Amino acid sequence: MNSRAFLASILFVHLFWPLTLLADFSFKTEAFATLRKREFDKPIGAKSNLDEFFYFREEISYLSENWRATASPFLLVYNSQLVDIGTDGIVTSPFQPDRQLSLQTRLDHDRRTWTTLDLQEFFVGWSGDSLSLEFGRRILALGNFKLLPAWNKFNPTTTSLRPTWINGVDQLNGAYRSEKAKVIAYSIFDKDRLDQAQILEASYFATPFQYSLLAGQWWSANSVGFAMTIDSWGWLIKVETLSLNYFGSHQSLGKDFQSALGFERAFSEDWTINLEFLNQSSGESDRSKVISHQVTPHQSFRGRAYGAVEVRWTPNSFYVFSLLGLISLVDQSSMQGMTVSKQWGENAEISGGLFLPAGHGEFSKKAELDAASGGLNGAPAQYDLTIKYFY
Repeated sequence: MNSRAFLASILFVHLFWPLTLLADFSFKTEAFATLRKREFDKPIGAKSNLDEFFYFREEISYLSENWRATASPFLLVYNSQLVDIGTDGIVTSPFQPDRQLSLQTRLDHDRRTWTTLDLQEFFVGWSGDSLSLEFGRRILALGNFKLLPAWNKFNPTTTSLRPTWINGVDQLNGAYRSEKAKVIAYSIFDKDRLDQAQILEASYFATPFQYSLLAGQWWSANSVGFAMTIDSWGWLIKVETLSLNYFGSHQSLGKDFQSALGFERAFSEDWTINLEFLNQSSGESDRSKVISHQVTPHQSFRGRAYGAVEVRWTPNSFYVFSLLGLISLVDQSSMQGMTVSKQWGENAEISGGLFLPAGHGEFSKKAELDAASGGLNGAPAQYDLTIKYFY
């Protein structure tokens, strides 16, 4: 980390620390430092790259009987050994959303280092007995899937390679809740009209079932969705569908239909398993082709069908072991991952991750460039180590 980034992080901490003296506020602190190495077995450009991440977030919340307000400013420093040359798949830059309400500040202009100040959440909300209203930047996660979601397109992070951080979405939402039903209307704002959305979600609860319907205009597509969960014999069975009909400048994309099926269960207090499947009608179904890009903005991956499984073992309150597998059912290429985390005292955690690609195709360990689209096929192996602090 360069000296300017370090000084900025110290200033950031001291700027918000005095607010803890205010009696009506609550505070949460999160910080992590990650060292990550990525490498291709047969690269097009560089064979390997080393990344460094530093992330600091302070959540400041006010809560009264009817009102709630939250601001969570964060500092993100990302340093890469290599500079992105456009087609080199080993180099990644953190996602920098171009929001309508832009609160982001870049603190340096080094090509190898990104130092950013922004807010993850910044909203105010009112709630009554059955009605609520929120305005501002808010984390938004739709549906119940964790690995291969058909609905959660705003923060699909579980099968992303670490580190991951959740982005807030600028929105206005209003909700009505009763004992067995919930209706939420979202209006999503963004600088680019193509990235705006107006969504209505209605849910009904009747144990052991939960039904949800979704409808609206979502990223230049008329969208209709259905979701259902069933809690039966210890298994949580999950279903999600999303039908999309693109219009305007996206009309040439036609229609897309996505469906997901999942099975989740906890065995005793130590073991949990989650198995999920995803089908995307616009995804590539010919394994002989280089799957180099996503056709529609709602696609989570490039191909037609995928399966994913996560097995988690928590032998005690200090250790968590997780095994993750992701496979393309089109070309049978896959990613295998393992993470181990250990809680260090009450306020610290250390974790390591290992992710290895296999096969020939979308997740091949050999990089392949598609001359027609300029897209890249293949996935690098990854090794990472993270130290996290929370209070």
